[in-house]
Amino acid sequence: MKNSKPLSSLLLTVFFITSLLLTACSSASEGLNVGDQAPEFTLPSSTGSEVALNDYFGEKPVLLYFHMAKG
Repeated sequence: MKNSKPLSSLLLTVFFITSLLLTACSSASEGLNVGDQAPEFTLPSSTGSEVALNDYFGEKPVLLYFHMAKG
């Protein structure tokens, strides 16, 4: 495998990027616009190590969406 970073760290990073972008766009009048770069940030991974957005620069993005079914 080319990348040795755990998949969970990548998924966690994508989740937080999406959350930050949605929060920034909905709560600030001067938020991000379509085509803007995501702001740099660092978060703890599920293993306790630090994961930065910049760690994944140049890699293909992954977005997971889980639709909650009404039961």
